[in-house]
Amino acid sequence: MNPTISIAFRAPAPELLPLISTYYEFSTSGDEPVEDYLHPEWANIRLALDRPWIIGLDAGGQPVRTGARAVLQGPTSKPTYIKGSGASFGIGILPIGWGRLWNIDASSMADRIVPLASVLEGPEGSDFIGDIGAAADIDARKAIADQFLLRRIGSRPARRSSDIVEDLLSLLADPDIATVEQLTNGLRITQNQLARLSKQTLGFTPKLLLRRQRFLRMLGTMHSRPYAEWREFIDPQYTDQSHMVRDFQYFLGMSPSAYFNLPRPILTAAARARAAMFGQPLQGLHNTNGKKT
Repeated sequence: MNPTISIAFRAPAPELLPLISTYYEFSTSGDEPVEDYLHPEWANIRLALDRPWIIGLDAGGQPVRTGARAVLQGPTSKPTYIKGSGASFGIGILPIGWGRLWNIDASSMADRIVPLASVLEGPEGSDFIGDIGAAADIDARKAIADQFLLRRIGSRPARRSSDIVEDLLSLLADPDIATVEQLTNGLRITQNQLARLSKQTLGFTPKLLLRRQRFLRMLGTMHSRPYAEWREFIDPQYTDQSHMVRDFQYFLGMSPSAYFNLPRPILTAAARARAAMFGQPLQGLHNTNGKKT
Protein backbone atom coordinates (compact mmCIF):
# COMPACT_ATOMS: atom_id res chain seq x y z
CA MET A 1 0.00 0.00 0.00
CA ASN A 2 1.41 3.38 -1.01
CA PRO A 3 1.97 5.81 1.86
CA THR A 4 -0.39 8.76 2.11
CA ILE A 5 0.87 12.32 2.49
CA SER A 6 -0.68 15.03 4.64
CA ILE A 7 0.37 18.65 4.09
CA ALA A 8 -0.60 21.77 6.04
CA PHE A 9 0.37 25.42 5.54
CA ARG A 10 0.32 28.34 7.92
CA ALA A 11 0.90 32.03 7.24
CA PRO A 12 3.61 33.77 9.24
CA ALA A 13 2.95 36.70 11.57
CA PRO A 14 1.86 39.82 9.62
CA GLU A 15 5.19 41.55 10.29
CA LEU A 16 6.95 38.66 8.54
CA LEU A 17 4.86 38.57 5.36
CA PRO A 18 7.39 40.38 3.12
CA LEU A 19 10.13 38.09 4.47
CA ILE A 20 8.62 34.62 4.83
CA SER A 21 6.32 32.96 2.29
CA THR A 22 4.84 30.20 4.46
CA TYR A 23 5.34 27.64 7.16
CA TYR A 24 4.55 24.14 5.99
CA GLU A 25 4.49 20.67 7.45
CA PHE A 26 4.10 17.34 5.70
CA SER A 27 3.94 13.84 7.06
CA THR A 28 3.77 10.37 5.53
CA SER A 29 1.96 7.29 6.76
CA GLY A 30 4.05 4.25 7.68
CA ASP A 31 7.79 3.75 7.27
CA GLU A 32 7.94 3.37 3.50
CA PRO A 33 9.74 6.42 2.04
CA VAL A 34 8.26 8.69 -0.59
CA GLU A 35 10.33 10.55 -3.16
CA ASP A 36 9.80 13.55 -5.37
CA TYR A 37 11.59 16.30 -7.30
CA LEU A 38 10.93 19.81 -6.01
CA HIS A 39 10.84 22.63 -8.55
CA PRO A 40 13.17 25.66 -8.40
CA GLU A 41 12.22 28.12 -5.67
CA TRP A 42 13.48 30.61 -3.11
CA ALA A 43 15.33 29.53 0.03
CA ASN A 44 13.98 27.16 2.69
CA ILE A 45 14.72 25.94 6.18
CA ARG A 46 13.80 22.24 6.41
CA LEU A 47 13.58 20.44 9.76
CA ALA A 48 12.94 16.69 9.96
CA LEU A 49 10.75 15.87 12.95
CA ASP A 50 11.38 12.11 12.96
CA ARG A 51 14.46 11.10 11.00
CA PRO A 52 16.68 12.94 8.49
CA TRP A 53 15.44 13.05 4.89
CA ILE A 54 17.60 12.69 1.81
CA ILE A 55 17.65 16.12 0.18
CA GLY A 56 19.48 16.71 -3.08
CA LEU A 57 21.76 14.80 -5.44
CA ASP A 58 25.51 15.08 -5.73
CA ALA A 59 27.40 15.76 -8.97
CA GLY A 60 27.25 12.05 -9.78
CA GLY A 61 23.48 11.94 -9.42
CA GLN A 62 23.59 10.03 -6.12
CA PRO A 63 21.32 10.97 -3.17
CA VAL A 64 22.91 13.23 -0.55
CA ARG A 65 22.65 12.08 3.04
CA THR A 66 23.49 15.17 5.11
CA GLY A 67 22.84 13.40 8.40
CA ALA A 68 21.40 16.69 9.67
CA ARG A 69 17.82 16.93 10.88
CA ALA A 70 17.77 20.65 10.08
CA VAL A 71 19.15 22.19 6.88
CA LEU A 72 19.23 25.54 5.12
CA GLN A 73 18.68 25.36 1.38
CA GLY A 74 19.56 28.41 -0.68
CA PRO A 75 17.59 29.63 -3.72
CA THR A 76 17.47 27.02 -6.46
CA SER A 77 17.56 26.92 -10.25
CA LYS A 78 17.57 23.13 -10.46
CA PRO A 79 15.25 20.37 -9.18
CA THR A 80 15.73 19.19 -5.62
CA TYR A 81 15.47 15.43 -5.10
CA ILE A 82 13.80 14.57 -1.79
CA LYS A 83 13.17 11.18 -0.21
CA GLY A 84 12.10 10.09 3.25
CA SER A 85 9.33 9.19 5.63
CA GLY A 86 7.81 10.68 8.75
CA ALA A 87 7.16 14.37 9.35
CA SER A 88 9.02 17.49 8.31
CA PHE A 89 8.51 21.21 9.06
CA GLY A 90 9.65 23.96 6.72
CA ILE A 91 10.00 27.72 6.44
CA GLY A 92 9.92 29.40 3.02
CA ILE A 93 12.29 32.38 2.95
CA LEU A 94 11.68 35.18 0.47
CA PRO A 95 14.63 37.22 -0.87
CA ILE A 96 14.04 40.18 1.46
CA GLY A 97 13.86 37.74 4.35
CA TRP A 98 17.18 36.23 3.29
CA GLY A 99 18.85 39.61 3.60
CA ARG A 100 17.39 40.18 7.07
CA LEU A 101 18.18 36.73 8.47
CA TRP A 102 21.69 36.04 7.20
CA ASN A 103 24.76 38.07 6.43
CA ILE A 104 25.37 35.76 3.48
CA ASP A 105 25.53 36.58 -0.24
CA ALA A 106 22.63 34.62 -1.74
CA SER A 107 24.71 33.59 -4.75
CA SER A 108 27.14 31.76 -2.45
CA MET A 109 24.24 29.54 -1.35
CA ALA A 110 22.54 29.16 -4.74
CA ASP A 111 21.67 25.51 -5.41
CA ARG A 112 23.35 24.49 -2.13
CA ILE A 113 22.20 22.80 1.08
CA VAL A 114 24.05 23.10 4.40
CA PRO A 115 23.28 22.05 7.98
CA LEU A 116 21.25 24.79 9.65
CA ALA A 117 23.65 24.69 12.62
CA SER A 118 26.41 25.98 10.33
CA VAL A 119 24.62 29.35 9.97
CA LEU A 120 22.77 29.36 13.31
CA GLU A 121 25.61 28.62 15.64
CA GLY A 122 25.55 28.18 19.40
CA PRO A 123 22.49 28.13 21.69
CA GLU A 124 20.43 30.26 19.30
CA GLY A 125 20.44 27.55 16.68
CA SER A 126 20.35 24.49 18.93
CA ASP A 127 17.50 25.90 21.05
CA PHE A 128 15.45 26.77 17.97
CA ILE A 129 15.95 23.35 16.37
CA GLY A 130 15.16 21.61 19.66
CA ASP A 131 12.06 23.69 20.35
CA ILE A 132 10.66 23.03 16.86
CA GLY A 133 11.23 19.30 17.26
CA ALA A 134 9.59 19.19 20.69
CA ALA A 135 6.50 21.25 19.76
CA ALA A 136 3.15 19.47 19.75
CA ASP A 137 1.83 20.46 16.32
CA ILE A 138 2.19 22.86 13.41
CA ASP A 139 0.48 25.72 15.24
CA ALA A 140 2.93 25.42 18.13
CA ARG A 141 5.82 25.28 15.65
CA LYS A 142 4.47 28.36 13.85
CA ALA A 143 4.39 30.27 17.14
CA ILE A 144 7.98 29.25 17.92
CA ALA A 145 9.15 30.17 14.41
CA ASP A 146 7.33 33.53 14.50
CA GLN A 147 8.96 34.43 17.79
CA PHE A 148 12.41 33.30 16.68
CA LEU A 149 12.30 35.09 13.33
CA LEU A 150 10.87 38.32 14.75
CA ARG A 151 13.60 38.37 17.40
CA ARG A 152 16.31 37.70 14.82
CA ILE A 153 15.23 40.37 12.32
CA GLY A 154 14.62 42.79 15.19
CA SER A 155 18.33 42.68 15.97
CA ARG A 156 19.32 43.28 12.35
CA PRO A 157 18.52 46.54 10.53
CA ALA A 158 16.88 46.35 7.13
CA ARG A 159 19.29 46.63 4.23
CA ARG A 160 19.24 49.87 2.29
CA SER A 161 18.48 47.82 -0.81
CA SER A 162 15.24 46.30 0.59
CA ASP A 163 12.91 48.67 -1.28
CA ILE A 164 14.62 48.18 -4.63
CA VAL A 165 14.67 44.39 -4.09
CA GLU A 166 10.92 44.47 -3.55
CA ASP A 167 10.54 46.47 -6.77
CA LEU A 168 12.74 43.94 -8.57
CA LEU A 169 10.56 41.07 -7.33
CA SER A 170 7.43 42.86 -8.56
CA LEU A 171 8.97 43.33 -11.99
CA LEU A 172 10.03 39.68 -12.17
CA ALA A 173 6.45 38.65 -11.37
CA ASP A 174 5.07 40.79 -14.21
CA PRO A 175 4.46 38.56 -17.28
CA ASP A 176 5.00 41.58 -19.54
CA ILE A 177 8.60 41.97 -18.36
CA ALA A 178 10.81 39.80 -20.56
CA THR A 179 14.23 41.46 -20.80
CA VAL A 180 17.02 42.72 -18.56
CA GLU A 181 16.65 46.13 -20.20
CA GLN A 182 13.06 46.33 -19.00
CA LEU A 183 14.25 45.55 -15.47
CA THR A 184 16.93 48.25 -15.50
CA ASN A 185 14.48 50.79 -16.93
CA GLY A 186 11.90 49.94 -14.30
CA LEU A 187 14.42 50.20 -11.47
CA ARG A 188 16.39 53.13 -12.96
CA ILE A 189 19.73 51.46 -12.37
CA THR A 190 22.51 50.24 -14.66
CA GLN A 191 22.90 46.66 -15.83
CA ASN A 192 26.02 46.27 -13.67
CA GLN A 193 24.16 47.51 -10.59
CA LEU A 194 21.28 45.17 -11.35
CA ALA A 195 23.60 42.20 -11.80
CA ARG A 196 25.28 42.81 -8.44
CA LEU A 197 21.97 43.35 -6.63
CA SER A 198 20.35 40.32 -8.23
CA LYS A 199 23.13 37.88 -7.38
CA GLN A 200 23.66 39.22 -3.87
CA THR A 201 20.00 39.18 -2.81
CA LEU A 202 18.26 36.70 -5.12
CA GLY A 203 21.13 34.35 -5.87
CA PHE A 204 21.17 34.41 -9.67
CA THR A 205 21.69 36.70 -12.65
CA PRO A 206 18.71 38.78 -13.82
CA LYS A 207 18.57 36.86 -17.11
CA LEU A 208 18.31 33.50 -15.33
CA LEU A 209 15.69 34.84 -12.91
CA LEU A 210 13.53 36.09 -15.79
CA ARG A 211 13.84 32.68 -17.42
CA ARG A 212 13.04 30.87 -14.14
CA GLN A 213 10.01 33.06 -13.48
CA ARG A 214 8.64 32.45 -16.97
CA PHE A 215 9.05 28.71 -16.42
CA LEU A 216 7.39 28.76 -12.99
CA ARG A 217 4.41 30.72 -14.32
CA MET A 218 3.79 28.04 -16.91
CA LEU A 219 4.46 25.20 -14.48
CA GLY A 220 1.96 26.69 -12.04
CA THR A 221 -0.69 26.63 -14.75
CA MET A 222 0.25 23.10 -15.74
CA HIS A 223 -0.45 21.89 -12.21
CA SER A 224 -4.12 22.72 -12.73
CA ARG A 225 -4.45 21.84 -16.41
CA PRO A 226 -3.74 18.65 -18.38
CA TYR A 227 -0.33 18.67 -20.04
CA ALA A 228 -2.01 17.71 -23.32
CA GLU A 229 -3.55 21.21 -23.39
CA TRP A 230 -0.17 22.99 -23.20
CA ARG A 231 -0.79 24.94 -26.42
CA GLU A 232 -3.71 26.73 -24.73
CA PHE A 233 -1.71 28.13 -21.83
CA ILE A 234 1.96 28.19 -22.87
CA ASP A 235 3.55 31.42 -21.64
CA PRO A 236 3.58 34.08 -24.39
CA GLN A 237 7.34 34.50 -23.89
CA TYR A 238 7.91 30.97 -25.25
CA THR A 239 8.39 30.96 -29.00
CA ASP A 240 7.43 27.31 -29.52
CA GLN A 241 7.24 23.90 -27.84
CA SER A 242 10.96 23.21 -28.23
CA HIS A 243 11.71 26.44 -26.35
CA MET A 244 9.52 25.23 -23.49
CA VAL A 245 11.09 21.75 -23.52
CA ARG A 246 14.58 23.26 -23.20
CA ASP A 247 13.51 25.06 -20.03
CA PHE A 248 12.02 21.86 -18.62
CA GLN A 249 15.34 20.13 -19.20
CA TYR A 250 17.27 22.99 -17.59
CA PHE A 251 15.09 23.61 -14.52
CA LEU A 252 13.78 20.10 -13.87
CA GLY A 253 16.30 17.87 -15.62
CA MET A 254 13.69 16.04 -17.69
CA SER A 255 11.15 16.47 -20.47
CA PRO A 256 7.62 17.75 -19.76
CA SER A 257 6.12 14.31 -20.47
CA ALA A 258 8.60 12.60 -18.12
CA TYR A 259 7.81 15.13 -15.38
CA PHE A 260 4.05 14.74 -15.66
CA ASN A 261 4.34 10.95 -15.77
CA LEU A 262 6.02 10.98 -12.36
CA PRO A 263 3.81 10.34 -9.32
CA ARG A 264 4.88 13.68 -7.72
CA PRO A 265 3.18 12.84 -4.40
CA ILE A 266 4.63 15.73 -2.39
CA LEU A 267 4.45 18.38 -5.11
CA THR A 268 0.88 17.59 -6.09
CA ALA A 269 -0.45 17.70 -2.54
CA ALA A 270 1.58 20.83 -1.72
CA ALA A 271 0.49 22.70 -4.85
CA ARG A 272 -3.18 22.13 -4.09
CA ALA A 273 -2.89 23.11 -0.44
CA ARG A 274 -0.72 26.15 -1.17
CA ALA A 275 -3.02 27.40 -3.92
CA ALA A 276 -6.08 27.03 -1.68
CA MET A 277 -4.48 29.09 1.08
CA PHE A 278 -2.23 31.57 -0.72
CA GLY A 279 -3.60 31.76 -4.26
CA GLN A 280 -0.50 30.34 -5.99
CA PRO A 281 0.65 26.69 -6.26
CA LEU A 282 4.42 27.41 -6.17
CA GLN A 283 6.63 29.30 -3.71
CA GLY A 284 8.42 31.03 -6.58
CA LEU A 285 5.12 32.68 -7.56
CA HIS A 286 4.34 33.85 -4.04
CA ASN A 287 3.20 37.46 -3.69
CA THR A 288 5.66 39.28 -1.43
CA ASN A 289 2.92 41.35 0.22
CA GLY A 290 1.34 38.17 1.57
CA LYS A 291 -2.00 38.63 -0.21
CA LYS A 292 -3.61 36.11 -2.52
CA THR A 293 -3.00 36.76 -6.20
